[in-house]
Amino acid sequence: MDNNNISNDSFELVTVDKQLAIGQLQMNDDDHATTSTSSTTTTTTTISTLNSNQVMLALSKAHYAGSSTKAAMTPIYIQFAEKLLSFIACSRQCCENYQCVEITGNGKIDLNNAINVLSCQLFQEKNDTIPPSYTLMASLLVVLSYLMGLSGFGRGCIPNIVKKTLVEKNAVIPRIGSELYTKINYCWNRYYALVDQHHKIVWDQSKMTQYLLNNGIRQFSTSKFPTNPENLRNIYIPCKMVVSVINKTILGMDGQKANTPPVVDIEAAESVIQEMGRMILPLWKSTEKATDFKKAIIISVIKITLLAFETGITNYIYNPLINYLKSDILLHLEHNCFDFKDEIDSTSKIFVQILYNLVEYL
Repeated sequence: MDNNNISNDSFELVTVDKQLAIGQLQMNDDDHATTSTSSTTTTTTTISTLNSNQVMLALSKAHYAGSSTKAAMTPIYIQFAEKLLSFIACSRQCCENYQCVEITGNGKIDLNNAINVLSCQLFQEKNDTIPPSYTLMASLLVVLSYLMGLSGFGRGCIPNIVKKTLVEKNAVIPRIGSELYTKINYCWNRYYALVDQHHKIVWDQSKMTQYLLNNGIRQFSTSKFPTNPENLRNIYIPCKMVVSVINKTILGMDGQKANTPPVVDIEAAESVIQEMGRMILPLWKSTEKATDFKKAIIISVIKITLLAFETGITNYIYNPLINYLKSDILLHLEHNCFDFKDEIDSTSKIFVQILYNLVEYL
């Protein structure tokens, strides 16, 4: 059996809830820097506190390598480096030892420190498991570094980190500075700023529904799959599998094979979703470090929830679970394993993916 056709779940499950202060740098043409305090607040929809018109004006000039252009772009590098460091630290369960990008007040040094983060060994090691947007943003910033004539723009591990993205996205990466900034700003807002807003919002089912329908990363439909017995059965059985795994692995109970009714209706599907939610909630609440088992359960529950949502089940989620599930959805929805392509995926294929996640623990 070809595992690549079944599961694309090789990624880190982390929780990043820390908003980190950074220094906003403004540098004059003599490279003398002044520093003022700023914050990566979740209510902003711009990647820096600098005026966007000023940045666009600087990048629209024929000469990108001027110190004013570098000064305008420095906060962008710092904010992304901060977010990358935070994500990597939390994926290693060492958020308490998180180190911010060192801000000295000297524009050249601070820009150099931020680029050093992009070139670090840890980024290369995590490149295949962290959300793809991090590699995309790093690639765009490397191109910007090249346009600005920064020495060492391809230092350290940067070539190995960005080479695949640069090849795949070559046709759509702008070569003009102002257009590249627009692309960077769009990607930041799409993958980070707008998503971060929801980390501070308490979801109920209606808010969760609106996010799944309208978010900018991956949108879902409530009418993709018909609510026929086969599709409902492909929801019912994975829910029972999760319950069985929890009973066996956590509660130490012998997992008895659940009897599936000959015909699964919507009421039966909703009932088993609620049962699964009640069983899984204590695991989600636990503060223990992520394990392969916990990761398999979380991925499976997210897939079941999305499958139930796209099958049009009204009560597709156990309500007390919503805000625990929210954090993982916000952080990981861009991963390909949650991309239920219309022309490829069916409920049966998604069922097999869930089975593959859980089979080790059954």
